[in-house]
Amino acid sequence: MRIGMSLDGGRRPSTEYLLRATLDSREDDTADAGMKSKASDRDGHELNAVATEMIADGPSSSSAGFADFTEMPDEPVYRVYKRRFFGLIQLILLNIVVSWDWLTFSPVSDSASQYFGVSESAINWFSTGFLFAFVIISPLVIYTLNQGGPKTSIIVASVLVLIGNWIRYAGTRASGGVFGVVMAGQMIIGLAQPFVLSAPTRYSNLWFSDSGRVSATAVASLANPLGGALAQLITPFWATDVSGIPSMVL
Repeated sequence: MRIGMSLDGGRRPSTEYLLRATLDSREDDTADAGMKSKASDRDGHELNAVATEMIADGPSSSSAGFADFTEMPDEPVYRVYKRRFFGLIQLILLNIVVSWDWLTFSPVSDSASQYFGVSESAINWFSTGFLFAFVIISPLVIYTLNQGGPKTSIIVASVLVLIGNWIRYAGTRASGGVFGVVMAGQMIIGLAQPFVLSAPTRYSNLWFSDSGRVSATAVASLANPLGGALAQLITPFWATDVSGIPSMVL
């Protein structure tokens, strides 16, 4: 290595020294780059090995949890209770009773007209007035079902049926029968009919799952015409003559 002299009398490195230092620096950089490349290759092989092992062993707990979350069913799961059948039976019985009360006097209109001392056309107004009451109370029924639910509707209908039937019985038990009192009781029962006739759909929607909702609605709704059919068949056997009218109503 040669050392030259600077103009100010100091020593300065020669050209040969500078060239050798530059070559040594490049060799060091090349060695560092090679080591980094080897480290990168080794890390890449390790990552590939880990990925292969994960695939072979199956999903981890975290990935399994994510899969369970993404595979959750879209349909909601309902919990049903056995006591839902108790309310369904109430709706069925109320629909039968209300429809039976509607056609109480129609099968025995001849005997009823003699008992009350009116024409058969007047007896037919018992069933016609029943339907007028249905129309009058319908807006309140809609409000009750939406705000109070089927439970409130069932309670209101039960109270109206109870009051209406006792009023009808009192009118028939009076001497010679009081047509106006019986008509008032008939109208009160008519107010009860839409509360139970409209409740099955709302009730089944709240208490039954998709698999049983249609059946519950159908059974409770078909109970209404069943009650009318029973009235047509059974009432004539209870009122075989004029004196049997009060017992028939009771």
